[in-house]
Amino acid sequence: AFKTSKSKSKVIILLSDGEQNSGKVSIEDAVKKAKSQNILIYTIGLSDEVNVELLKKIAQESGGEYFQANTKEDLKKVYEQIGTLEDSKIRSKPKYIEEYFYMYFAFFAYFIALWLM
Repeated sequence: AFKTSKSKSKVIILLSDGEQNSGKVSIEDAVKKAKSQNILIYTIGLSDEVNVELLKKIAQESGGEYFQANTKEDLKKVYEQIGTLEDSKIRSKPKYIEEYFYMYFAFFAYFIALWLM
């Protein structure tokens, strides 16, 4: 998605505890690849026991910033801060999914009514 994007800026928002516990690509390689594609990485630490040094390093090496969020309110404020740092508008079409659950009830009621007759 990033390779074909025509956006002025490309951003990754990484919510993490700062520990790598899955994946085959090293953190250093991932940051180098992001940097080579001009992708900023904003890192957000989600607990008090987060690896702050690693998340700060990831953010700094990519040109992004590190944030700490311990509560929902903190996270909302962080997203607002990131929104002020990035002036690009996201253009997307909303996708609406409609489920007609009343139909299940109507069929069930219909069959109960037939059974009672």
